[in-house]
Amino acid sequence: MTMATFWQLPAELRTAIYEFDDTYQKKMKDVVLEDLWRSRWVKFRNDLDCRYCQVVLDYLFDLWGVYEDSGYGTTQIYWHKRNYFPDDFRIEITQGGFCRDMGVGIKVYSAYACVFNGWVLNESEQKETSWLDNHVVDILNTTDVHWDRVNKLYVWQTLH
Repeated sequence: MTMATFWQLPAELRTAIYEFDDTYQKKMKDVVLEDLWRSRWVKFRNDLDCRYCQVVLDYLFDLWGVYEDSGYGTTQIYWHKRNYFPDDFRIEITQGGFCRDMGVGIKVYSAYACVFNGWVLNESEQKETSWLDNHVVDILNTTDVHWDRVNKLYVWQTLH
């Protein structure tokens, strides 16, 4: 006699089990759905052809807890709990706009608001910014927030 798995049980029986013991339901909600959410965002990022967009998403993923090894802690992933998915996001790219018209401007919009506004600089542009003093940075109202060591790209974000 072979044993039936939980998913092979009739739906009525699974519902009765959920009513009696919600362990499976909690696992699905707390573990499986979160992994699916993470996988969907990572696939969205990897499918982008623009390395500038990818590095901005890497920064956002660290903030949002998409990457499990995020340094910001992922005990409460609000982006997941609010059902934010790539379908609701769009990315706008512009050339220049940073000091001395350097960099690539990137804006990331959710269905509700702008979640990122800034620039991506390459290594030579980043070196040119070394002359910026605190006064110039204050005028620009921006700060460097992330760097990609492999592609040598630097993310600067406008402070709101």
